[in-house]
Amino acid sequence: MMKKLRLLLWIGLSLFSFSITVATGPKANIFEKGGFYGFAYCNDTILSPEYNKIEKFHIVYAYDTVGVYIKTYKDGKYGLKFKLKNDMPCEYDSIMSIKYMFNKNPQGNGWYAIYFTAVVEKNGVYGIFDVDKGKLTVPCKFSEISDSYGTFRTKLNNGSWGLYSYSGELLVPVGGADALRAGPYNDNLYIVEKNGKYGAYHNGKLIIPVIHGLYGGVNQNYMPTKIFFEQKNKDNTGTTYFIYSITGRLIAKRFFYNDQRKLLNVWWRRYAQ
Repeated sequence: MMKKLRLLLWIGLSLFSFSITVATGPKANIFEKGGFYGFAYCNDTILSPEYNKIEKFHIVYAYDTVGVYIKTYKDGKYGLKFKLKNDMPCEYDSIMSIKYMFNKNPQGNGWYAIYFTAVVEKNGVYGIFDVDKGKLTVPCKFSEISDSYGTFRTKLNNGSWGLYSYSGELLVPVGGADALRAGPYNDNLYIVEKNGKYGAYHNGKLIIPVIHGLYGGVNQNYMPTKIFFEQKNKDNTGTTYFIYSITGRLIAKRFFYNDQRKLLNVWWRRYAQ
């Protein structure tokens, strides 16, 4: 009977950073039978010998907690085992950028996976597979998926790009921006630029329209509560100032001519602090 396995807190590491030697010894081993390969742990067969190879595995020990992650290869395709019960089937040309996060169970009885995802390639295009849930959460349609400041940046052949969290949640829709200008702030808030104008997305939803001529910053760098934008008038004699809440609510908006600096300072102290 296979021993029950439970998971350990293991943050920000990549499966591919470990070699097969990290878990050698009598408890874990890859074995061969009839030209195919399986995986055993504590003398129990975890994976039956049906794979052309088992390319990588990693085991983490801490007290009585054990976590096992196995990369498999069969009929020219790759798959992934997680928690020894959830499967990424062997149907992908490559697996890369594996990301995972664990957290303590609120009931205090061990650890649980917040997410366990990987960038996968199939027929020359890329998607994101949630291994914990056993399904493709972002379809294989992108020409490129790369790490970008703690997120996955996805790109289509036409150059349009979008932004996803490591867990596969949409942060900036594909084509929603030409560039990121700031963020993330306050739980996945991003300041974006498109066609020379500025606005903001929060968890994939446009909360501040991309209509402003300049992004003016936030009132606090780490946990801001207000966002500032500006818009020059056509003859460049003055500026409209916008102050938004972090949820996208317009708090204040007013136009000032360039020579109204004192009046602007009074208004700014009232609304922007």
